[in-house]
Amino acid sequence: MTTNPYLNRKMITNPAEFFGRERELRKILARIGNQRPQSVAVVGERRIGKSSLLYQAYHPANRQASIPDAASLVCVFMDLSERKDYQAAQIFQALFAELSRALGETITSDAGSGYDTFKAAVQRIEASGRRLVIFFDEFEAIASNPNIPAANVTEFLAFLRGIANSHAVAYVTSSQIDLQELGHSGEIKESPFFNIFTRVSLGPFSREEALALIAQPSAAAGRPLVPYADTLLQWAGTHPFFLQTACAVLFEWHNGQGVSHQDMTRAAIEFADETEDHFQYTWQHLKAEERSVLRSLATGVPVPDTQHYLLRQLERRGYIVSWAGLPRIFSSIFAGLIPQWPS
Repeated sequence: MTTNPYLNRKMITNPAEFFGRERELRKILARIGNQRPQSVAVVGERRIGKSSLLYQAYHPANRQASIPDAASLVCVFMDLSERKDYQAAQIFQALFAELSRALGETITSDAGSGYDTFKAAVQRIEASGRRLVIFFDEFEAIASNPNIPAANVTEFLAFLRGIANSHAVAYVTSSQIDLQELGHSGEIKESPFFNIFTRVSLGPFSREEALALIAQPSAAAGRPLVPYADTLLQWAGTHPFFLQTACAVLFEWHNGQGVSHQDMTRAAIEFADETEDHFQYTWQHLKAEERSVLRSLATGVPVPDTQHYLLRQLERRGYIVSWAGLPRIFSSIFAGLIPQWPS
């Protein structure tokens, strides 16, 4: 039985299975590879590939290939997606556990907040001629955690910034929105922590990246999907998650010789079933005026001149593409679902 190389996973950890994002990956590695590593904030829509990109920058093989003295970097990966209900002390405990693995020594929290323990670890790392980079995937879990009072979050962020300013330490974060926006409430918005980051924006794949994802895994598995590239791009656009899902579905309908017309229809229905919840989540989290524009495009109603600026914004975010010089929703499946949803 042929293994499907497109099976969905939250985060791609194997460099051989990672496609696209070469420019963004180079940028991150260049920043953290400095003698004084620099912090980077990866920002992009839900399921656009932020976690996978962060992990690729963390992966030792990629660091060794791009950073001359990669061995002097101590890197820690913190997946915060399942830690959204953590208290402040638990964040430190999780960090110390990952840091213990990276250093090969046991680091336990002090009786207080954990600040002194972390600072001492950083000082030992620096004294040994090494630098520390911490990857915080889904940084919202810290910056907007309802279980941590705003004053405590502000204190924690100020501490992290102070460590980065005083030592060879950097942070690489991922979030759906700019870090500054995460802190736009109460005391957090005033934190200078957010000013230390270089921003890396993730949008849809380029057409070349999308075609590589369609072509290479399927050809290696003996069920080439290149003949159906236009259909796959029509279903999913160049959005990495939706395109990977479309490829996974169509791969299963490929019999080694091709996909029949009848099976293409069945595959389209299966893709719609698998992605409807994700598309609906996207719809529900758009602003009302953005939904209005997409509904107009889905139903063939002209978009008012006063909303044309939204067309440009939605195109930058990957929800609209230009087709024959005209704006079109990136996915025909998404467009077909919109009329049945409330505004």
